[in-house]
Amino acid sequence: MSGTMIRNEKRKNKNIYYFEQKKVIPSYLIALVAGNLTYRDLSDRSRVFSEPEMIESCETEFEDVDIYLSKAEELLTPYEWGRYDFVVMPPSYPFGGMENP
Repeated sequence: MSGTMIRNEKRKNKNIYYFEQKKVIPSYLIALVAGNLTYRDLSDRSRVFSEPEMIESCETEFEDVDIYLSKAEELLTPYEWGRYDFVVMPPSYPFGGMENP
């Protein structure tokens, strides 16, 4: 997820999150995810989102993501999107998907 979370608000029993996308991207690269989600920061530039029941195992599974990202930057170029956030879909989600910036 390349949009940067700029703020969140609590309204009654809802959390509302606001994101900003500074790079122009084609509309087919937009994906929306809604549900009972929480997140953990993995580094200052990456975060994993998942259902609360899965967040600890997701955090453990992806704890080295910044190491891999840094290595890729050494071999190629700096990561142009700034943040590398991603969502781990629940086991009940029956569909694959494409990568989005």
